[in-house]
Amino acid sequence: HLSAGNFVHIEGSRGTGKSALMRHVARRLDRANFQIVGKHDLSFSELVGRQVGGYQTYSEKQLARMSNEGLNHLLVHDFAYTPSEIDDVVAKQERKALGRTAKGKSRADVRHALESRPKRRAQADSAVREALLDLVKRAQTTRRFIPGPLTQAMRENSLVSFEDWENFPTSVQKKIVAVVTGQEPLRLPTGETPPRPDHFFAASTGRVPAHRTEAITQRPNVSFPGWSTEDFAQFLKKEFGHK
Repeated sequence: HLSAGNFVHIEGSRGTGKSALMRHVARRLDRANFQIVGKHDLSFSELVGRQVGGYQTYSEKQLARMSNEGLNHLLVHDFAYTPSEIDDVVAKQERKALGRTAKGKSRADVRHALESRPKRRAQADSAVREALLDLVKRAQTTRRFIPGPLTQAMRENSLVSFEDWENFPTSVQKKIVAVVTGQEPLRLPTGETPPRPDHFFAASTGRVPAHRTEAITQRPNVSFPGWSTEDFAQFLKKEFGHK
């Protein structure tokens, strides 16, 4: 069923192995398992992603008065850079400041070496500041697309599983189903249309109200409602030969 590109809805009480089954199938298929947890206030746009930057917010004078920590804060909170992206920029400048002796050294060793060389440390701090300023200025004039979990999963062609499916708003459920079944392609603000995922799971805890099942009963779909732990054990044994 999954190999045909269909999706599966599993319903059962907590602790009956729904998530374990999804992870197990992902391993058997040699695929990454991308889990997205449902919330009542979640919007579909949050799953898709957002564009940031491209707007002038801070003047040269304001930026000049900010510390490196302040610039770092702007990049993370205003322009959605990840701490690891910023850390890579900082590490690059520190290695440059240390020179040839940085070759082959770990990040910790580079920093330790800089602490024992005040002039090189000052050069590194100045270079880091200029690099952070450059990032902020570019962020103010260039729009970046920050992918949401659904976009990221689709780009990586992961096995996508939606935990606590009943917690997703009905409108979001319908949009998700339309995208994963190919009824409606996912169009990103960048103009990209990532391919739909090959495999898709939705897991619900407890009974799902009738008005919420409408989104998951559209074809193609198979539903396993109310399974017990024993049901899952038998299914795994039959399908995969597991105890």
